[in-house]
Amino acid sequence: MYSHKILFLFLFMAALEAPMLAPNKTVAERLGYPAESKLLIIHADDLAVAHSVDSASFDALAKNAVTSASIMVPCPWLTEVADYTKTHPDADLGLHLTLTSEWKTYRWGSVAPSDKVPGLLGPDGTMWSDTPLVGQHAKPDEAEREIRAQIERAMALGIHPTHLDTHMGSVLASPEIFAAYVKLAHEFHLPFLAVRMPGAERLLASLFRERHCSRRAGDSLTHGSRRSMAGVLLECAQKSETRLNRDDRSPGTR
Repeated sequence: MYSHKILFLFLFMAALEAPMLAPNKTVAERLGYPAESKLLIIHADDLAVAHSVDSASFDALAKNAVTSASIMVPCPWLTEVADYTKTHPDADLGLHLTLTSEWKTYRWGSVAPSDKVPGLLGPDGTMWSDTPLVGQHAKPDEAEREIRAQIERAMALGIHPTHLDTHMGSVLASPEIFAAYVKLAHEFHLPFLAVRMPGAERLLASLFRERHCSRRAGDSLTHGSRRSMAGVLLECAQKSETRLNRDDRSPGTR
């Protein structure tokens, strides 16, 4: 549990404090563009959900109408996408990690064995129809098992994913599931989609209240290039704790 919290904290602090680490460069400059450049990534998701989606996405990629796309591994048209990657090895294709099945009559289940991820599945044996239901029923270890299964299934078919993102925001269903997602992204050395959530600062501060948790954060992050980040994490956590305490004393006076 604590290792999951640490990964969750690491991601959010890295996102929130990125300007501290490179104060003199814009995001555009760090990506190799002029400082005032406006950058746009047009991305197609839901590959493998249907043949029509695959065909339209492949056409859009060929015409540079989109520059990247991501794949739903549990869906039935996965092998069509795998075949496409064999003739388009440079295509920027990630995995659209899927913990939900939103259609009424077109349903899919897990990649992992169903008895290993029961909390991810509804009464009909398919995935829950919406993200809040995932957060309500799924256990973090089950989500981690399913995410891992999706990554390994794609790789077994010869797909070399360039990044990870999430279908319907399902890996954001809870901080613990999100932490599992971040953990596996690091394990497989894949860039991953992250968002800034409302209330993240308050949540981070509350997690850091446990002193031994903050010690584990320092221990787990002080390795190689992460050494300076550990100091940033702990310093920012202390600042967040101070702000949280001040807000609690003076409600409504931010």
